Amino acid sequence: MMFKTKKRRKLTLFALTIVMSIPFLSGCRILPYYTVIWKDYDGTILEKDRFVKEGTMPSYDGIEPSRSNTAEFKYRFAGWSPEIATVTEDVTYTATYTETIRKYTVRWKNYNGITLETDENVPYGTIPSYDGVTPSRPDDNEFYYTFNGWDPEVIPVEDNATYTAKYTPHSFSENDGFVYGSDGDGGLEVVRYHGNASIVTVPSTHEGLQVRAIGSGAFKDRASITKIVLPSSVTKIKNNAFEGCSLLNDIHLSTSIVFLGEAAFKDCIGLGEIAIAANISELPNQLLLNCKTLQNVYLHDNITSIGMEAFRGCHMLTSITIPTSTNVIREGAFQGCTNLTTVNLHDDIVVFEKNAFISCTRLTTITLPSNLVKIGEFCFSSCVQLEAIFIPKLVVSIGNGAFSGTSKLASIVVEDNNPIYDSRDDSNAIIEKASLKLIVGCKNSVIPTSVTTIARGAFTGATELASIEIPSSVKKIEEFAFALCTSLTSIIIPSSVTTIETSIFIGDSSLTSIFAEATSKP
Repeated sequence: MMFKTKKRRKLTLFALTIVMSIPFLSGCRILPYYTVIWKDYDGTILEKDRFVKEGTMPSYDGIEPSRSNTAEFKYRFAGWSPEIATVTEDVTYTATYTETIRKYTVRWKNYNGITLETDENVPYGTIPSYDGVTPSRPDDNEFYYTFNGWDPEVIPVEDNATYTAKYTPHSFSENDGFVYGSDGDGGLEVVRYHGNASIVTVPSTHEGLQVRAIGSGAFKDRASITKIVLPSSVTKIKNNAFEGCSLLNDIHLSTSIVFLGEAAFKDCIGLGEIAIAANISELPNQLLLNCKTLQNVYLHDNITSIGMEAFRGCHMLTSITIPTSTNVIREGAFQGCTNLTTVNLHDDIVVFEKNAFISCTRLTTITLPSNLVKIGEFCFSSCVQLEAIFIPKLVVSIGNGAFSGTSKLASIVVEDNNPIYDSRDDSNAIIEKASLKLIVGCKNSVIPTSVTTIARGAFTGATELASIEIPSSVKKIEEFAFALCTSLTSIIIPSSVTTIETSIFIGDSSLTSIFAEATSKP
């Protein structure tokens, strides 16, 4: 009994110690703990953090959330919703994603697998479109082919796609060799011709529809054709329509034609005569390029411009009358018309573009229009028989080399009161007033004592220039100034010249003496 009593006393003392300690702790606050849950967009729990102390900033420690792309969208992790904040209670954060519409690559191929066009970054859901030239397939021994859409059928983009051109085969015996297509306005155009006839009559109708146009390249390189008969229903002849019909020598363009395309008769080397339809207002570029036997051209008064290289290389053309309605002769319009001797111009033409009459080697005279404003670069270059030139007073722009290579040129006169140029002191030259620069010379030129610069190519190709005196007023000689002056045997360069550019005497095969009066190298 004594043992048990002593043990009870010890327990009582311990309890008393604990009770006495409670008042000491009662003034302290114990911080609570919370649970933070991290979920993906679909509710999947990615991480659960227990016992997160109040007031701390929670953090996600797992792998960055991701969301699978769909055919329409790409997804990229953007953060958490709601915005992460210090813990004050149990909280759930859900992953958020930016959504970007996906883009794809669409390829367009021809029947033989050759890629015609590649369109990258085509947005999902849009309908792709082919923007290239209409696909074509060469003829074989049995058929010719017309384009007939794409395989598979074009649909809104859902993935990378490849479309292949489809064609409809046609027997050569169909429609007498004509292939028709829509003209876009309820009628037809001749798309191609596959026959071998020498005389071709284009029908006015086909299957109840009017034939209104000759399509681009429709008769190109059909070497058997000598004559084309067009119906009055045809109003348009498109680009390159008859190009390369080398034996074509007879075609009539009726007044019903209101449109002629570029190079429509290019390389028709057998064509000797043509009358341009009255309703054509602009003569197209390269219309009769390299029609080497063309001798007669009839132009109506409605034409306002002669197109670029329209008659280039028409070697048998001897004369041309420019309509009174024309105000511009474009680049290279009569280039290389080597038998052209007569050009009838009217006074309302204002522009000769570059190379307009270059290499018209038999042209001896030309009267420039009184209202002419511009003579382009190399306009009359290599007109080796041209003897005289009169520059009207309204000309304010003469391009570089405009009269280079005119070896027979003996007389140059600028009309009085020209604001930019003159031919002072009977110099037989063109002087730019403001710069005192001689820009065009000839075999009979005398350089005025007021000139300070001899311009680039001023005497280039003056092959009959035997001598020239450079006055002491000249300070600069620009490149090619006396190039290809093959009759020039000697020349003195005065000490006043301080600048000599390169190649000023290049090609002067007879030049044996150059005397420079300068005491030091310019």
